[in-house]
Amino acid sequence: MRTWLTDNWRGTDDSDWRRRLAESGWAAPPWPADSFGRGLSPAPAQMVRDEFHTARARSAAVARRGFSALAGNTIVEFGSPELKREILPNLLSGEWSHGCLLYNEPSNGSDLAGLQTYAAARRRFRRERSASSSFP
Repeated sequence: MRTWLTDNWRGTDDSDWRRRLAESGWAAPPWPADSFGRGLSPAPAQMVRDEFHTARARSAAVARRGFSALAGNTIVEFGSPELKREILPNLLSGEWSHGCLLYNEPSNGSDLAGLQTYAAARRRFRRERSASSSFP
């Protein structure tokens, strides 16, 4: 990893750097190789982050926080191979850094697809006084 970092880090955090970082698997070291990671356990992944910090190189650290982590970790866990190929490189390179991730709770408050309405007939009677009873 140090050799790769020495050969690739040129001191600028630009789109070329982020693309190389994503393609190498060093942008998200804990993610599996089929998800553009290295499959590292937490301790070695932390060592990678420390090396990047020492070299003053931007590391994505995407597996830890932010939109990329939320969306990326969900796709790594549940996404199809096609979805991983389409989305993960864009998240890891920083090309897609903002977004929205929505969840649905079937049969609960946020289940808009299962929304149901009903109508109930209500009878309402009003009591009216006659004009003659209002005056003495």
